[in-house]
Amino acid sequence: MNNYHIYDEIGRGKFSVVYKGRKKKSFEYLAVKSVEKNRRKKILNEVKIMHTLDNEHILKFYNWYETRNHLWIIFEYCAGGSLNTIIEADKKLPEDTVILFALDLIQALFYLHTNGVIYGDLKPHTILFTEYGELKLGDFGLSKRVVELIQVEANTEKKGTPFYMAPELFQEDGVLSYYSDFWSLGCVLYELATGQPPFVSSSLQELMQKILTENVPSISGYSNEFNCLISDLLQKDCAKRISWNELLGNTIWGVKSRVWNGTMPPQPLYEKYLASKGLVQRTPANNSFKTHIPKVDVVRVSQNIHKNLLRESREYSQQNFESADVKLLDKDQILDFGTHNQEFEDPGKEADEEVYEEEKSSVSEKSEKVEKVERIDKVEKVEKIERIEKIERIEKSEKNDKSGVQDKSERVERLEKSERADKKLENSESASKNSNFRPMTIQAKVREITIEDKNHQRSNSAQNTPSSRSLNKAPPLSELIVHSSDNTVKPIVGNKEIDKPFDLTFSTQTFGFPTWSQEEVFSNSESSQFEEHFHFIFSAINTPSVDKQNLLAYFESLIVNSAVANKLINSVFVNIFIKMLKTGRNALVKARVCSILGQLLRHSTLINIDLSQSGLCQALSEQVRDKNEKLSRKAMAALGEYLFYAATQMDEMQGEWDIPNAIFALVIRTSKTAEDEAVKFYACKTIENICAQSVKAGVKFAVNEVLINMINIYNNSKYESFKTSAAVALSHIIRLNSSLVPVFMEKFSVKSLITAISEEQPRIQQAILTVILYVFMSESRHSLNLTEDRFFLTNIVSSLESSAIVIRGKALLVVYFVARANSKSLMKLGELKLFSIIEKLLRDMYKYVQNCMSHLLECLGDIALSGLKNMHDDIRKSKAPMTQSVMLIINSPACGLKLPYQQCLKCISDCLNLTNLNSENLQQVLSVLEAMIIHTKCIIQHCDCIVTTILPILMNPRKSNDTDTRFRCLKIFSDILIPFLYEESIYDISNQNKSSAKSINEIISKLLLPQYPEFLQDIDPIPLYSLKLLSAILDRCISFTSFIKKLKLIPVIIENFQGGHPKLNLHLISVVKRIIESHELTLEELGDLGLIDKVSSVMRVIQEQDWCVEKMLDILYELLYLTADSIRAKRVDHLALRITEPLCENFVSCTKILGFINEPGVTDKSANCISLLLQLYAHKLATNPSAEIVNALIVVLGIDKSNLQRRALRVIKSIIASGNNVVIPPEVLSKLKSTNDKEIADMIIS
Repeated sequence: MNNYHIYDEIGRGKFSVVYKGRKKKSFEYLAVKSVEKNRRKKILNEVKIMHTLDNEHILKFYNWYETRNHLWIIFEYCAGGSLNTIIEADKKLPEDTVILFALDLIQALFYLHTNGVIYGDLKPHTILFTEYGELKLGDFGLSKRVVELIQVEANTEKKGTPFYMAPELFQEDGVLSYYSDFWSLGCVLYELATGQPPFVSSSLQELMQKILTENVPSISGYSNEFNCLISDLLQKDCAKRISWNELLGNTIWGVKSRVWNGTMPPQPLYEKYLASKGLVQRTPANNSFKTHIPKVDVVRVSQNIHKNLLRESREYSQQNFESADVKLLDKDQILDFGTHNQEFEDPGKEADEEVYEEEKSSVSEKSEKVEKVERIDKVEKVEKIERIEKIERIEKSEKNDKSGVQDKSERVERLEKSERADKKLENSESASKNSNFRPMTIQAKVREITIEDKNHQRSNSAQNTPSSRSLNKAPPLSELIVHSSDNTVKPIVGNKEIDKPFDLTFSTQTFGFPTWSQEEVFSNSESSQFEEHFHFIFSAINTPSVDKQNLLAYFESLIVNSAVANKLINSVFVNIFIKMLKTGRNALVKARVCSILGQLLRHSTLINIDLSQSGLCQALSEQVRDKNEKLSRKAMAALGEYLFYAATQMDEMQGEWDIPNAIFALVIRTSKTAEDEAVKFYACKTIENICAQSVKAGVKFAVNEVLINMINIYNNSKYESFKTSAAVALSHIIRLNSSLVPVFMEKFSVKSLITAISEEQPRIQQAILTVILYVFMSESRHSLNLTEDRFFLTNIVSSLESSAIVIRGKALLVVYFVARANSKSLMKLGELKLFSIIEKLLRDMYKYVQNCMSHLLECLGDIALSGLKNMHDDIRKSKAPMTQSVMLIINSPACGLKLPYQQCLKCISDCLNLTNLNSENLQQVLSVLEAMIIHTKCIIQHCDCIVTTILPILMNPRKSNDTDTRFRCLKIFSDILIPFLYEESIYDISNQNKSSAKSINEIISKLLLPQYPEFLQDIDPIPLYSLKLLSAILDRCISFTSFIKKLKLIPVIIENFQGGHPKLNLHLISVVKRIIESHELTLEELGDLGLIDKVSSVMRVIQEQDWCVEKMLDILYELLYLTADSIRAKRVDHLALRITEPLCENFVSCTKILGFINEPGVTDKSANCISLLLQLYAHKLATNPSAEIVNALIVVLGIDKSNLQRRALRVIKSIIASGNNVVIPPEVLSKLKSTNDKEIADMIIS
């Protein structure tokens, strides 16, 4: 990436930012896309496809790079933006334009399809344009090669943009094809014609329902041919969708049609899909097959997307996950429709598998990187979604499929009604228990679910600037130390990081009753048949001759969701399982029982309090000690799930779910001394989960012994997932018992801390950053040691650029504590580019990062104020002040947002008023003040304070003994005052009685202007800056010209106003212009000052220079207008005309300006001056005219303005009448003859 310059941000996505870039040492501009590293899989797919493509309508791919925190892709730069921009601007396009767009899109798709690439995400957002309007397809992250689409895998990510997805892609077995791209093409063309996609809704379920069932609305004002094309592209049945041959031969293209060369590779997976549905693809010869509408369970799809959104756990965490629907944020939103084997997944992690050797000490044969589960009170969010889904299915049947987005409060009310109904049912079942035995009786307390993660919300993108974003509403710092994701936990049972799943193979031949599939269990979970079926199982388990291992394997296979688990965990099955654990001798059978209990505990959401008194905990704890490896593993996992649930209840209930101290001791001992590594891992995971979710139970583990054990596991385990669990457990233990910080720092070296935050995977980084925050909060000596370690600071600054949101936020908090503990460390942090990184993070759109940033900026503002107070004290004591840290903070635009500005200004004012302020210290104070006034918005907010305290001191003559100091004071004064003058809220020209305007006027008239004689005669660049300031003052309030006249400054000002003078500049010309426009001086006075001649001398030298010609034309016009006005007033002897007669020589200059500068403002002003010159000085121009004057008159004749032509012709007639010869070019003469102006025509004839 060192080969490129990075410029402005030109686009932003969910996981990426696109910048305008340039290749170094070249004029080649490029698009540079920075992508979070956890999107590696998508980017590699994009790179793999794009580097083989070469077509005029495909975005060119140049290269890709990988840095520590990001992936970088270099693309062709498209200055025209995306098709979205055109649609937003024009709304609807005419049919001819849409057809031209369509031809380019078809050409791009034809190239892709003939090369075996399915685009997969065609939408306006991915269609780009160069500055020449050339269409390009970009973003191939969701594209697939046909050869890669071999089979449908259950866990394959299937992503798409719902607004542009073909109906078949909503099916579980739906596959990408050329025809799904055609559907997207139809959507894009429809949107070009109407301004919006064919089907629109903010509800995913409603949108899918429309796509699947509603007809495509006809587009009014468009031809039948176009509407038929849209209809063919948007056929619900993919087999009925238009073919390539039909599309290319469509008559709508007319003469624009071209020869298309290429063949389409076969699509084996798509053909397999058609065969499974009994479909035959449409061809030009056969289009009469019956239409097949895809069948989609929209509720199930919505539920699946909910699960995937939970896996991502990012901006969607603000959505109401208790509803069965998904709110669509915008039409370009990409969703994951895939069904993953793992219910939850760590966002952004690859699904790579790590294979371990099967040894006694190994954790498992195979470990997958498993997802995070946000479980509060050990309840899985997905299970609650399933319950709400069930309610909605019931409502749906009651309301005749009446769909729509329900209000959140209504959903909560329905859920509460359902739970009350469940309780009522449970009570009735309990009452009939004795009379009619069933093993499924349930009496349980509903587990409460809390879902809250506002820290991952994004800000409104329209407010994504430092100036508009609110940084002053952050929650207290104590609420940011622990992020909600810190307390997320993964399941203990079924955790593939720890152990491989138990084999569920079984034979049904010996059961003696019909078996059910998982689907049958799910569909019958609310029927009476469910209880009857499990009654058969219950009876079979109690039959001595039955193969219990085989039967229990079948039983475990039926635990498919929370509804089933809820019934079984609260049934008599638990009692028989406990009995089997206590009395059984077969270790494998008992291991299976433990596995079943673990699955029930993991999935259940309704658990009867009687379970705590059932002896289950003691029974499981006894099996943990067993020598059999499988049994001890399954027992520890099940015990962990039980303890986790019990721990979450301990915080709410008194004594009912209390865990015996002996059990806590067992878990601690097991995590230390168990021979089997997997058992130790299960114990460690139990400690981690309990400490994350329960205070009352967690403190039992927050002890010295456990802390040291977790450190040992972290340092010595060779399994990454085991290390991660130990690191997370450490963060929870320190949170629960901060007195353990010294022990932690002694056992966990600073070197290990640095390694953890620099080299480990994100979950460990996040946990260790949390520990570091608690170390700083303890205010121990260890925190000061960290602030002085350069390697530590280097890695913390690097963490600010992490791709993980929480790590960025926590790193900001660490910087906060480092700066607060040791302000001297800011110098080191500054060297590490901290402040430039903070500038970038101001654009971070996540609230957690914003909130952390707010606290850091407040802290830095306080440090700056403290530093200024120390500077004042040092100067007062005649010491050399140390301002380096203060300057670092104040020079940062980001820090200016939270700087205590008024207090800082008071400190500076106090410093400037010190009597012992020497020149060296004064320079330091002025440097600080210069840095502060960079924040223009801040100085405007504190105008009154600055005007009354700072500006008067800067104009104090005592401060002006040294030339550099005088210049610096004037420059700072100017840089402050000019923004005030142009801020209407401060200096309102129409309301000069406003207090702020009065104060400024008083400063100008009493302090500033009286010093101008010295300023204008001073050493450069003081005169230049004084003129710049004076120009602004007169521009805003021209009445100050009278003060200048009284002070006799005008002769001094115009002294350098002459052509060729080295000190002639734009500010001087502006001041002269305003002096003339003020009319404070008469023409006689201007003439006496020599200003008339000076204007002509300047005009002679600047006629080809566009930097000041317009202002000089204003001056010339004003003088000519004053002259004409005087003549119109019939003043005696035409004195004004004689005074301004030297201006006549500017006639030639004005005509030359027309030839050199072709700008409307300049040409109009030049023409106005020519008009007045011809009107006022026609006689002088006609007397002894030079060749230049004659040529200039001919130029005027060529100007298409009749009043100028008439006046020029009169002068030419006078010249001819005096005996001079004037030759008018034929083309000019011909133009004059064709005019409609009678006077001009008569003059030409005569």
